[in-house]
Amino acid sequence: MNVNNSAMFMNAIGQQMAIARGTAAGSGGQRAALAQACDIAACDGASPLNAWASALGGVGSATGDFNASTATYNFGGTAVGIDWRPDPRFLVGLGVGYTSGNLWVNGFPGKGWTNSIAVAAYGSFTQGGFYAEFAVAQAPHVGRVPKRLGTREAGAVATTGLTALQGIDALGLRSGQTVLIFGASGAVGTMAVQFAAQRGAHVIATASGARATRLVRSLGAHRVIDARRTESIDQLRKYAPDGLDALLAFAGGDELERCLDFMRPRGRVAYPNGVEPVPTERRTYSVRAFDAEASPRAFEKLNRHLANRKTRVPIAASYPLGRAAQAHRRLEREHTLGRMVFRIRRASRS
Repeated sequence: MNVNNSAMFMNAIGQQMAIARGTAAGSGGQRAALAQACDIAACDGASPLNAWASALGGVGSATGDFNASTATYNFGGTAVGIDWRPDPRFLVGLGVGYTSGNLWVNGFPGKGWTNSIAVAAYGSFTQGGFYAEFAVAQAPHVGRVPKRLGTREAGAVATTGLTALQGIDALGLRSGQTVLIFGASGAVGTMAVQFAAQRGAHVIATASGARATRLVRSLGAHRVIDARRTESIDQLRKYAPDGLDALLAFAGGDELERCLDFMRPRGRVAYPNGVEPVPTERRTYSVRAFDAEASPRAFEKLNRHLANRKTRVPIAASYPLGRAAQAHRRLEREHTLGRMVFRIRRASRS
C-alpha cells in the first residue's frame, strides 16, 4: 500500500508539472498556450508563484485462490505544493502528500492500516516554443484560406479570428445590444470589434492612445474609452446609460472590475481562458470562460465572416523568419496594434 500511495503522490506531482509547463496533460497549459497564441497581454502579468492541491484516493482488491482469501484495501489523502517560475523556461517546486489506508482479508477478523507522508522537490527546464518553415497538423484542426485574403492575412487571423468570433458567440450577442470589448486594440480585440459590429450591436471599445483609438474606430467601434483614465467611468456611464448587455474581456484587472459595475441584470460576460485575473462573478450577471475551437466547421464559420469586404485583419508588422528575435524584442518594448507575422518565404499572394 505504501508503494501505491507513493505512486499516486508522484502522479499528482507529474500532473502539476504538466499543467505548469503548459503541456496538453493539463487544462491550465492549454489555457496558457491559447492566451499566448492570441496575444493576450494579461498573460504577461501572471504571478511566478503558484500554489496547488490535489485529492488522492482509491480502492482495490487482490483476488485470492484456494490458498488465500481476497485482500481488499482503500486509501485517501491529499497532496499540496507550491512552485516558482523565476524564468519562463525554468520551474522549481516542492510538494507534500499524506495518505491513510486500510487493508483486510475477507473472512478474517481485524485489518491492517498505514499512514504515509511523502515529500518531493521537482524542477524542469524547457527552452520554450520555436518557429519552423513547415509543420504537420491533423486535418480536423485546419481550414482553407479565405478567398479574399492573402496568405499573410490568413495566417495572422486563424487563431485570433476564431477566439474573437467564438467569444461573440459565447455572449449570444444580438442586434441593438450594447457590448463592451475590453482590450480592443490587440490582435484578438480588433477582430472582436468587427464581428460585434457586424451583428448590429452598439460597440464600446477600450483602447489607449490616439493611434489605438483611431484604429478601433475605423473597425466599427461606436465609442472608445481609455479604461486606464479616471474619466473613463463617466464616459461609460454616458455612452451606456442603460448599462451593458454584454462584455468580452481580453485582459483583467482593476480597470475591468470598474467596467463590470455597469453590467445590466442578466447580462453576460465572456473571456478566453488565459486572461488573468479573471472577471469577478456576481449574482446579477453570468460569467463564462471559453477555449477557442479549431475545426473545419469553425473555420468555415470564420471564413463566412471574413468574406465581408469591410472586414480587415490589422497587421502591426511583418518580419522575415530570420529576424524573429527582433520581432520579440519589439513586443517586449511596446504594445502593438494588431498582429505581428513572420514571412517564411515569398508567397504568390500577399
